[in-house]
Amino acid sequence: MRDRKSRFLKLGVRLSLLAGVSFFLLVWGNMAVAGPKITLKPMVTVAGKYDSNFYGVEKGERGVYTLLVQPGIKVGMVMPKTSVEFAYALEGYVYQDSSTVPEGQRKASDLNYIGHLFNLALNYQPTRRLNLGLTDSFYMTRYPYYYDRLTTIIDKRKYWINRFSPNIFYDFKNRLSAGLRYDWRRIRYDKDEVEEVGEGTFYGDSDSHELGLAVGYNPTRTTTLDFDYKYMQLEYVDGMLAENDYKMHWFMLQGQKRYKYFAFDAGIGWQTRDYPNDTAVQTNDDFTFKLGITGQSPPPSERRRHLGRVFLRPMDHFYLGWIRMPSTYGEYYTADRFTLSVGNLFYDRINVQLRGWYQISDYNEFTGITAGGGTETRYDETFDASARVGYLFTDVLALNLTGGRQERDSNLSGYGYINNYAILSLDFNYDIGAIGGFVREAMYYW
Repeated sequence: MRDRKSRFLKLGVRLSLLAGVSFFLLVWGNMAVAGPKITLKPMVTVAGKYDSNFYGVEKGERGVYTLLVQPGIKVGMVMPKTSVEFAYALEGYVYQDSSTVPEGQRKASDLNYIGHLFNLALNYQPTRRLNLGLTDSFYMTRYPYYYDRLTTIIDKRKYWINRFSPNIFYDFKNRLSAGLRYDWRRIRYDKDEVEEVGEGTFYGDSDSHELGLAVGYNPTRTTTLDFDYKYMQLEYVDGMLAENDYKMHWFMLQGQKRYKYFAFDAGIGWQTRDYPNDTAVQTNDDFTFKLGITGQSPPPSERRRHLGRVFLRPMDHFYLGWIRMPSTYGEYYTADRFTLSVGNLFYDRINVQLRGWYQISDYNEFTGITAGGGTETRYDETFDASARVGYLFTDVLALNLTGGRQERDSNLSGYGYINNYAILSLDFNYDIGAIGGFVREAMYYW
């Protein structure tokens, strides 16, 4: 069984490399026909953060200061049929305990590290109806939400994640389009820190392959219906975690209705997972859905964004969403997440934003001891709420102050915590602050 999976993994990597080489040749040929328009944007973020409960523990809280220095660069190239965008940022993190470290515990400064963030996006449109795309990203970090947007675990281990994804979209007519995307993902943890697991016990090195099919239909100019299908195969490298390997099928029907300043999103689906190495749980089935309303100025785009495309909210916006989805990695749970975000730009200089999310995590098999001494299946309620005030010196330079609170209430002993945090950041090239660092703008919405 594992030999067959290994062959499948190797085949996927070879196909991805072949797609990348072919795409490069297409781009190179297009460059020879017409000269490119090149843009170059440097970017720098300097930020400080304080966490009252840095390790997210129920007892024995420790406050920690964090300094982030994030220089980077963004390069874009546009040609008649091709666009290329490259971004790189180096992230230097320095941690400092706010008080004396208890005997026998490691210092926060032991976690100091240099992270790297790399993104590459290529698009080639050989005809008016056909679009070929390719994205590749690499990120070395200590923040677990970059591999699972719904995770609430506190895990300080350093890891890197690499995602490679070719895709193809075709517009058959003005109202009908279809897309096919392949996504390869690899996660590897720093071997020098694997013993510092904390809540990350059930998270390890893994490889995954995902194939997605999306069919879109526009009955009117402001209405879109999408049918999405995904097949995913995830395998953990460590044999101790082999029972968490799974194959997934996910069907989703989604709709979007757009008005001048508002857009409504809704979706309903079904996900099923097979665990070939778990004799206790062979299959997990889950009902999934999402509901969302967006109000923003300038108005939302009239075109439905393609599957997997990240977009950011403008400063003047309102967003309310509810999504139900199973976890991707580690212990299986079903998450119901409610998200609210409100932002406004005053006097063209002062940016104010209030946002937060509340999540119910209902675990399937994870059992533990309650405060009363009994045994129950884990059930968590977690929220994160924050307020941010920013001053824009220019369109590309801003000073931001954020204060927030994250709290988890669990029925099991040892998993609840409260963390109050504050962030002060100076961002040059304000709009790109959406990736990396403390800011998760591009990952916050669905």
